[in-house]
Amino acid sequence: MGNKQKQLDKSYPKCLNRVALLLLLLSLTLLLFIGPFYRGLFFTGELLVAQAVIFGMLIVWGFYRLASGGGSLLKSPLDICLLALLLAYLISFFVAVHKRDALEQLLKIASYLVVYLVAFELSVSKIWPFYREKTAPMAEDSNTILPGFNLILHLTLAASLVVTIASIGAAAGHWYILGAYQDAGLRIASPLGYSNTAAAYLMAAYFLNIGLATLAGSWWKRCLYLMPAALIITTTILTFSRGAWLLLPLLIILMILVSAPGMRLRSALLIAATALPAIPAAFFADPLFRSPNPPGGWGPLVLAIVAAFILGALSEYYLAQKYRTRLVQGIAMLAAVLITIIILFVFPLLSISNQDALESRGQESISAEQRLETSLSRVLPERYLDRIFSVGRDQNFNARLNMFRDAIKIIKDYPLLGTGGGGFKALYQGYQEQIYYSTEVHNHFLQVWVEAGILGFLAFVGIWISLAVAFIRNCMLNKGSTIYWQNWATVFVPVAALGAHSVIDWNFSLAAVGIYLFVLLGVTRSLDRVDWFTRDICQRGKGGKQRKWVGIVAVVSGILLLIYTLTLIKGFNSTWRSQMNLEQGNLKQAVIELGEAIRFDPLRAENYFNLNVLFDEQARTSGDRTEIQQLVYLAQRAHELEPYNPIYAYRYGEMLLNFISPQEGLKMIDRVIVLRPLEVNSYMQAGMIRLQLAEFYLNSGNYDEAEKYLSEVKDLEQKMILRIGDARAFVFIMGRTMFLLGDFIGARNYFEEVTESDPYYLSALEHLEAIETAR
Repeated sequence: MGNKQKQLDKSYPKCLNRVALLLLLLSLTLLLFIGPFYRGLFFTGELLVAQAVIFGMLIVWGFYRLASGGGSLLKSPLDICLLALLLAYLISFFVAVHKRDALEQLLKIASYLVVYLVAFELSVSKIWPFYREKTAPMAEDSNTILPGFNLILHLTLAASLVVTIASIGAAAGHWYILGAYQDAGLRIASPLGYSNTAAAYLMAAYFLNIGLATLAGSWWKRCLYLMPAALIITTTILTFSRGAWLLLPLLIILMILVSAPGMRLRSALLIAATALPAIPAAFFADPLFRSPNPPGGWGPLVLAIVAAFILGALSEYYLAQKYRTRLVQGIAMLAAVLITIIILFVFPLLSISNQDALESRGQESISAEQRLETSLSRVLPERYLDRIFSVGRDQNFNARLNMFRDAIKIIKDYPLLGTGGGGFKALYQGYQEQIYYSTEVHNHFLQVWVEAGILGFLAFVGIWISLAVAFIRNCMLNKGSTIYWQNWATVFVPVAALGAHSVIDWNFSLAAVGIYLFVLLGVTRSLDRVDWFTRDICQRGKGGKQRKWVGIVAVVSGILLLIYTLTLIKGFNSTWRSQMNLEQGNLKQAVIELGEAIRFDPLRAENYFNLNVLFDEQARTSGDRTEIQQLVYLAQRAHELEPYNPIYAYRYGEMLLNFISPQEGLKMIDRVIVLRPLEVNSYMQAGMIRLQLAEFYLNSGNYDEAEKYLSEVKDLEQKMILRIGDARAFVFIMGRTMFLLGDFIGARNYFEEVTESDPYYLSALEHLEAIETAR
């Protein structure tokens, strides 16, 4: 009986450990599959719910660590880079220019780190009951592929395939997903809602798919893997992401180069088997998706899938041949490809004479780019051709270059600690020289530097550097087995694809893509067998009480973060309900909800601003000093939380102007010009306020004070001309200024410039009539 009790006592913790692992696996699966369908978890409401799930995972992971006696963390450079990234965002929070956005970004980075830890734990654990040990013997065999590794990779691939099918279904008209196709300029944008990020996500999935195909145990299994790969790469092309089109050939070369010796030819052939049918399939499918019968677009895609299987089978047959036979067949295939390229591309280019090009364009000369474009028009559909050659004419491309320049300007002013999360969104309009509107830099490396300073930037860059160094040490220097090496390549290239595309876009601002990346990073980390810092890296379960602290800290942190996230969710819901009540005219309930929103989410500035607007009329009517003080405080608090928001700065300026001091109020209103120097409205607001003050002092007989404000209006006109280039929108204000100064000739000249589209046009006519009457 005693022996049975001891066996039960031993099996009980193991059972709980497996339950914990299954809970972690289920939670991670839900995040991978569902996250992209909630607008990529970009917006606050969806993101907070996902973070609540993730911090719940942290609690479970902590208990698992306590029960299993898991080892310490920080065993590789990648671990240190990720922790440094979190630390950088934590430091930047205290100097953030937008506290609420900085908090949101800090929680997002923290949640990414939890996903990384969970993905790593699942990759190195034996989840299913029929495994006798919970962990593979890493120390005994450096080439051991841990049991959860393939499971997590296949779940990740399956989630990507679901996103792919959902995207194609939206294009085919089977269902409507907001932003997936119809709202994205007739480009595949996927449930993520943004074409370029969809391309990055699908590129990573494609190379993951190819890597898993090379690892399949038999030829027919490898061919089956090629079928979803063909669909994914075709969908990637249909995003019309120029960045993806540019990166795909480079990443294909990278995939071939980093594949294990003996696997490189197979990788090249399997890529060719999917890419070759995918290109014409995309060409034919695109016009069908835009036609009156969009389901017809499935036809070319299905053919591409079948063709990929057949080409894969032929590739496997080729690889099964003897070396000399493969050599002869390879030369023949290469010759066929070269002949095809010459027929389709070289001959058309050479056959177009200058005269043909001149006649088609009606020009005296033709550039090399125009010659190439004319040649390619014979083999490429016009929509693809236009996308390729419109880079220089693309306003988005030019705006992106301006974003990079402005980000560098911000970095120069905040190089060390950064501006906190959301810093670029808060500051960029004060730095820009040409108007564009964006909340992201469109280069995540620069964005991290803007937000988290030099430490954050080095940590973020270090993620990819440490991964590359780990790959070199594990595979090339330590001479890992072919299968082990190919597993490394399978996860290394998708991570590289996400990183490369993020040089030209803001993919990781969508938390669903960030989760996708950190799952891959966690899986990759499980392959790292290098003893970086200690000699007992693989001896888990040792270390006693010291290693228990990992689990304790995880549980306590998870509980605190979960409670805080649930509080923020409650505050967010109260904010949303207050807006709904405002729209319905239920002001009393709106005030109650705003009070709750401020209580549970005190860093959200919009709640103070909305409450200020609601209290405004009541406080002005009653004249009660306490109510007025509360009114001013609410405006002040909104401005303090978002000091670079022009709406809140102007509102606080109004409060100071009306209730505290005209000079302080004007100073705050003038700050709007500094915040948005290219916005016409910034100058208009400052000018109109000064006009009102001047009229007040004129009516009071204080002519000197009135003249001072009118002189400042004239200065505003010069500032507007200097910063924007003209002051046409300012002509009525200047006409009114001249009118009040008694310069009727100057006033008439200004009033005559007011156009019918100007909101002050009728008032300008009245002034002109008054001037004529006075004459």
